[in-house]
Amino acid sequence: MSELLEQFLAEGRELVQQAAEDLLALEQDQANAARLEDAFRAVHTLKGAVALFDLAPMGRVLHAAEDLLEALRAGRVPAGRAAIDRLLDCVAASEAWLEEFARDGALAPAAANQAAGLVARLRAGLPQ
Repeated sequence: MSELLEQFLAEGRELVQQAAEDLLALEQDQANAARLEDAFRAVHTLKGAVALFDLAPMGRVLHAAEDLLEALRAGRVPAGRAAIDRLLDCVAASEAWLEEFARDGALAPAAANQAAGLVARLRAGLPQ
């Protein structure tokens, strides 16, 4: 395993954990702007990092999650349970994809369909 890949996986795992912690805290205190900013930053950073590897489905999901988080930050979408649950699903899928990539060196073909479903759910929460 290359040093770049090892660093990506380590940082990716940390970013997924950070995003999950921030989202769970935001679920308890929906007005916590610091947690919302931290979740956005973690997702944004992870999205940028996946572009270095063959993780296009994960990148698409993280991009949609970033859009939803931006809408939450701007107050266009309330930081309610439905939005946070969709974001937590994204984080869980990202965690699983990181482990799959670490183990197999690639994502399974089914990742594209899973990503499409997650993107649709995340975008359903955005104002038209």
